[in-house]
Amino acid sequence: MVVAQSLGKRSFHISLHDPLMTESGKMLNCNLHACPRRCHQLQDHSKMECGIIISSKCSKGHRITRKCHEKAANLCRKCEDELRAQEKQRQRDYKLDQERQMKQQAYASKLAKIEDEITHQKRLLSDQAHEESCQYALAQKKSRPTQP
Repeated sequence: MVVAQSLGKRSFHISLHDPLMTESGKMLNCNLHACPRRCHQLQDHSKMECGIIISSKCSKGHRITRKCHEKAANLCRKCEDELRAQEKQRQRDYKLDQERQMKQQAYASKLAKIEDEITHQKRLLSDQAHEESCQYALAQKKSRPTQP
């Protein structure tokens, strides 16, 4: 049986069938795995980090591998990448929504000004027509001969 062991940046394989390198039987700090080495004189193995590679799945079913002593992450890298992509999409959508709202507000403002100007011009024309009507009526009154 061969066990992959990693300490720091160095990895090595230990054969458990070698009589000089048999398992010490002492539990490591994970309390799940026994120390695979016998060639050291540590009495207290509870402070040694367990470097055995374990495999698990995240909540979405993505496969995760990590060293036993490393804290299990809530999200795997694939989930983190998906969340980053979703956040990027939300940011892009938000920016588009903001731009659209600004354009709609500018359009509404221009439309209100145009409608106001149309209303003003209609009132001017109405007032002018009324004035002309009054002037015509006065001219008619003046042009009629007066009867005794």
